[in-house]
Amino acid sequence: MKERHSPRVKKIAKIAAGSRGFGLPEILISLFLSSFILLALVNQYLGIKKEHQQIEAWLGQNTEVQLLIDLMRDSVRRAGFTPCLTIPHLLTSDVQGKPLFSLAIKHKPATMLIINRMHEEFDEISAISDSNQVRTKTRILKAGQTILIADCYHAETSVVKSIKAIGNGQIVDLMNPLIFNYQQPAYIGEWLEEKYFIRKVKNQNALYYGRNRFDELAPFVDDLAVQLLRKKDNILVRIILDLNHGKNIQFDTKLRA
Repeated sequence: MKERHSPRVKKIAKIAAGSRGFGLPEILISLFLSSFILLALVNQYLGIKKEHQQIEAWLGQNTEVQLLIDLMRDSVRRAGFTPCLTIPHLLTSDVQGKPLFSLAIKHKPATMLIINRMHEEFDEISAISDSNQVRTKTRILKAGQTILIADCYHAETSVVKSIKAIGNGQIVDLMNPLIFNYQQPAYIGEWLEEKYFIRKVKNQNALYYGRNRFDELAPFVDDLAVQLLRKKDNILVRIILDLNHGKNIQFDTKLRA
């Protein structure tokens, strides 16, 4: 006798046949699509990561550039400082008898910006014993320092030969006799000479800064140019920095009157 199945049994058998799972072709296709999607996600992640690193580097260099601009502007603003008048308004002399200057630009062998001034931490001269000795009110000087002595009419540089403490002040012996006769108030302080210039090291240009020693200031600066501009009664110092990624930075700073 032929076995008969009820409609319910046939329906269950049909469902069971349809749920046997994926075959090998379906599995291979699924793996291929999964690999393709994963590769696309990895490439997208790497692209985002690289872009993020570039943005971080750009922001970091922009911060360094702004700090450099602030530093150079501050140096220019302080050029020629003495407590009474700036260097150009005084009768001046260095140890060789040459006039002092606030700011100079040298173009050979490469551009160099030189800025001279008295240190902001200066002292008042209480007495001038003779042409080689002065007395100060506090103790800020050291033997071997190059110093500037200035009143409201004259200024000259010298070198501290020796120091002797007396009370709250110092007796300062100078290497060279004073050239000018100073009137009170007269001041004494360290003479600073700042230099900005380009130096090539290992075939790579960089901006260097020097005062008592020379240090690399900005490895991202490839070239330096400096110009003096006169606008009405003001003198502007224009500084142009060529960055090593091709960008050009230019800014003007008013020179102290």
